Amino acid sequence: MDFKPKFDASKTFNAQYYATSCGSPLERNGAWLGHFNRIAEQISTRIRPKTALDAGCAWGFLVEGLRIHSIEAWGVDISEYAIQQVLPAFRPYCWAGSLTEPLPRRYDLIVTIEVFEHLLPEQSDAAIANLCAASNDILFSSTPENKTEATHFNVRSAADWVGAFARHGFKQAEFDASFITKWAMRFVRSPCKNTGIECSRSQ
Repeated sequence: MDFKPKFDASKTFNAQYYATSCGSPLERNGAWLGHFNRIAEQISTRIRPKTALDAGCAWGFLVEGLRIHSIEAWGVDISEYAIQQVLPAFRPYCWAGSLTEPLPRRYDLIVTIEVFEHLLPEQSDAAIANLCAASNDILFSSTPENKTEATHFNVRSAADWVGAFARHGFKQAEFDASFITKWAMRFVRSPCKNTGIECSRSQ
């Protein structure tokens, strides 16, 4: 009989987590807002989606930045606490939910930043399938390095993620996503010629 305690992500990602586990405390301040606004600006100018989803939106800073840049953006996060911290003007566009559940609509772009390392390994494929079902274009970042943080259950190499997305018909695009993190990647539905984006030859 398995007595392993069940991991409850919705309760784990609480006030203490955001105060102690994000490098610096996640707060509504100039540093964090500026960081996500710069990401939003790059997305707005280089990808130009009309609609976008931040999958793992935390406090909604990227949703806010994208909407300021005239992109219809939404956000989903497993943490009800995080969603409660979203600025009231943007809260109607964010909801608490799991990436292991189907998404409610399609988007021109899905962005997921430092989320998949927090999933249980057995959840990854369902989450990737749901992202791939909801968009042809995904900006993806998940640390390949930090295995010490207590909720990093699913740290994988870039090659592992490339393979995981390939199984759902996506290829890595020739796109510099380092404005997110140095290991960020862009995945597009194959064949890439249907998207107007060059595909990487590297697997």
